[in-house]
Amino acid sequence: MEIKWILAFSIAALSDLIDYVGGFIPVMGDIVDVITLPILFFILQEPLVLAGAIELIPGVDFVPTWIGVVAFSYIKKKRDK
Repeated sequence: MEIKWILAFSIAALSDLIDYVGGFIPVMGDIVDVITLPILFFILQEPLVLAGAIELIPGVDFVPTWIGVVAFSYIKKKRDK
């Protein structure tokens, strides 16, 4: 696995963990999501990462969306090769 994917999965996991733990403070989760989106987009150069913006919908913070988006991007890239 390339270093960019390891980095992307690590950032996604950390972001989802902060969202889950900080779900009781809605503003904190939204700030983390707004920061995570451009970082993952820069690392992966994958437009599919923009789907992670769904995290900004209230109540979605408890679902590991970022990990799902990165995993789906990884699977898509491997399948396209």
